[in-house]
Amino acid sequence: MPGQGEGLPTITLNSDPASALPAEALADAAYALAPEGTCTALAEKDRLLVAVLARPKVPMGHLVAAAPVAALGAADALEALGADVSAFGIGWPHDLVLAGGADVVCRVSAKAGYAEGTFVVLSLDLDLHALAALLGEDATAGPDAVAGTLRDAVCSRMDAWATSVAGEGARVAPWASFLPEYFDRVALMGRPVDVRYPNGSVYARGYFVGVDIWGRATVRTRRAGDIEFPAERFGISPQSDQE
Repeated sequence: MPGQGEGLPTITLNSDPASALPAEALADAAYALAPEGTCTALAEKDRLLVAVLARPKVPMGHLVAAAPVAALGAADALEALGADVSAFGIGWPHDLVLAGGADVVCRVSAKAGYAEGTFVVLSLDLDLHALAALLGEDATAGPDAVAGTLRDAVCSRMDAWATSVAGEGARVAPWASFLPEYFDRVALMGRPVDVRYPNGSVYARGYFVGVDIWGRATVRTRRAGDIEFPAERFGISPQSDQE
């Protein structure tokens, strides 16, 4: 995949909320067969939805790590736009949040498929109010420029990830090659947190102390010690006042 915008397809920016993003229509074979780096953006009043098509040359099993890799790319993009790296971080497993960990800046997700090869659609749902708060007076870029910065940074990260996996071999766990940097960017690491089910109810409470090479979060609880939680089943948020 070409990096930093070189040779990548033109971004399509749409202001019609009724238009579905490719990430919401993966059955569309035309999009699945589109050139690598194809990007569609949907600009609304307070959010920017961006979908990027990638074809990372990694084993199929590694695609479970595509979203956190994209989150690192999104973080690179916010820095490139002028955000202070200390003002935001990654909310495990793959959203960007403000430093306190409660407010989401950008929701990141990934959906993989197969059409003349493996592909993954990386979806970024950027809160423009949160972005403006991060950038302050530097918030001058329009939605097309923001979408382009996101696309280029995400593509660059996907390239670097695929290169690293190729060098280390398929036996290496999906998160292994980028885990040290990911760990440093996690907003709530070392802090008291709630481990929540997808419906928001609290499963456990403790201190967020680690992430392993499979993406599992380790939380140190008072009664049961260290417990590992898979990203597919749980989320982490700042600890609430309720016991």
